[in-house]
This record gives sequence, C-alpha cells and structure tokens, in this order.
Amino acid sequence: MKEIQALENINAQGNRTLLKAYSQSKERNNDLLDFNEIVREQDVRPITATLTEAGIREFTFSSRMTGAVEILAEFKKQGAEIQDIVSVKGYDGELIPAVLLKIR
Repeated sequence: MKEIQALENINAQGNRTLLKAYSQSKERNNDLLDFNEIVREQDVRPITATLTEAGIREFTFSSRMTGAVEILAEFKKQGAEIQDIVSVKGYDGELIPAVLLKIR
C-alpha cells in the first residue's frame, strides 16, 4: 500500500483502529486499506469521517470477528456501500476474502 500522508499522522487523532489497519495494510502490501482486526461500533463513524477527509473512498474489511455483520451495517449507515468480495493479503501473505466498501 502506498503511503498516505493524511493517515501518517493519524495517531495524533487517537484512532488506534485506523492506525493499526493502515500500518498492517502497508506491511502486507495491500492495494487498499484493510480492516482485519476488531472494529468497535463506536469507531466506525470517526473512521469513515477520517477516510472521507483524507480522500480515501475505497477500503476492505476482512475481519472475522464476531459481530462483523453489525460492523458492516454500521459502515453502511455512515455512507459506505458494499461493492464486492475481493482477496487481500493476510498475516502470512496468504490471500483471504474481504468485503470491498466504497464511501459515497
């Protein structure tokens, strides 16, 4: 994943979920930002707002956590629409399924 300056300084905003997703996406060389860890419902609104502000319109969600459907529903409430099922690189470089979302 290419470096995104707007997300390089995300730690100052205190959004650890987004920071971790960005860091891991870069490490795994994914094309898009991928959320593969736990995302809390209360984090969805600030994540979506930050991505919108940074001009990021597409991202993936590959988390296998319990409650993932509820988190996807919350992303939808915040303006992110499910586009497709794609593959992203996981922990060991293996391809895993992910939901592609696009922010309106």
